[in-house]
Amino acid sequence: MSFIWGSLRWLVAITVVCWAIFIISMIIDRRRYQNAIYFSAGVISLLITIGSVTGKVLSSICLILLFVLLATVPRVLMASGLSKETRGTKKTAKNFLALVVGVVILIVEVIALIFFLTVDVGFKIYKVSYVLMFLGVTILYGSLLLLAFMLLSYVLQKLPKRTDFDYIIVDGDHLLSDGSLSDSQKKILDKTISVYHADPSAPTIIASGGRMKGDIMAEGEIMKRYLTEHSIPADKVETELLSSNDKENVEYSKQIIDKKGDGNYIALVTDAYSVYRNASYGKELGMDIVGIGAPVKKEDRAVRILSEFVQVFSTPKRAAFAVAGWAVSAVLLLLVVL
Repeated sequence: MSFIWGSLRWLVAITVVCWAIFIISMIIDRRRYQNAIYFSAGVISLLITIGSVTGKVLSSICLILLFVLLATVPRVLMASGLSKETRGTKKTAKNFLALVVGVVILIVEVIALIFFLTVDVGFKIYKVSYVLMFLGVTILYGSLLLLAFMLLSYVLQKLPKRTDFDYIIVDGDHLLSDGSLSDSQKKILDKTISVYHADPSAPTIIASGGRMKGDIMAEGEIMKRYLTEHSIPADKVETELLSSNDKENVEYSKQIIDKKGDGNYIALVTDAYSVYRNASYGKELGMDIVGIGAPVKKEDRAVRILSEFVQVFSTPKRAAFAVAGWAVSAVLLLLVVL
């Protein structure tokens, strides 16, 4: 195993650096996406380092633990794809795609596990095709980024939050074809209601969502009706009726807050996997904003995760960050193999 693990000094150095960067990044801002990546890299490098200084049995155990950790991603993706509760042709197609992605990732991870557990055989197989080797490291790297995103989404829900909000922005979603609210939007509104009642200061709620093509009325108006029918005073609900996407939800809601004043501490309620991206829009506008996520149904999780993951890395800055990380991974792979 020592040949695969490489120099122990380098492994220890990489592990220390990963954990040091993670701690520093957490001190700067606990809600950064990078924190989850640094933490995941720290755990993985620690397991590899432990495996390099122990016997063959313990090394194999470390590898299996590493595999179980990374297998979280395909397990979640496949669970949604195989869910019996999935309904609707469009949703079924998206869940089928999630299932395929999960299966591909799982296959690559199993092959990687076999490769490291059977070093001699593994090298003979992998050195046949460097193209397949780089394809494998690309999929594993993408799996790590997905794992970090899932970890971040979970942690953001667990971080302690103040309760004295001045405003609560409710993130809109598309209405159903009959003009009613979707189940996911109702969960977001129910979460908003619970946040409102837990707040001693009775914050103002901004129901944000415009009228899209084919809608009978603006989503913000329908959300306000739902809120007022479920114990929220009408004078505590403002409507934002101009937005057509998540970014505009925040931008136009900010205009309402600036006009009314006293917007010192703001909550934004959306689904659990959209918290990071949507709250980031507010921070870019200089808002003191905290994202709060509503639960997502099991059959919808994979679609939400993949959709949000793609949107997060669609920005030039995030895309460059991802490519740089892949390049480092590829170089480390070459150092091991050559």
